Amino acid sequence: MVEYISDRIAVINKGVLLEIGPTDEIINNAYHPYTKSLLDAIPSIENEKGSLIGSIYDHNIHKYDENNQPE
Repeated sequence: MVEYISDRIAVINKGVLLEIGPTDEIINNAYHPYTKSLLDAIPSIENEKGSLIGSIYDHNIHKYDENNQPE
């Protein structure tokens, strides 16, 4: 993951800078919901967050259009 190759992270969505900061700060204290969703998408067998076990994708949470955009 990025924490092994970078000491700073910038999170960009559709050309808009959402968060920037030290890697450990962004990973452990993500502020923006989009950043949190990216971190939650990381598969893991170690904990429930991003777990590979028992996860069902809900496609309705990603139905974006010009009126419904990630915050």
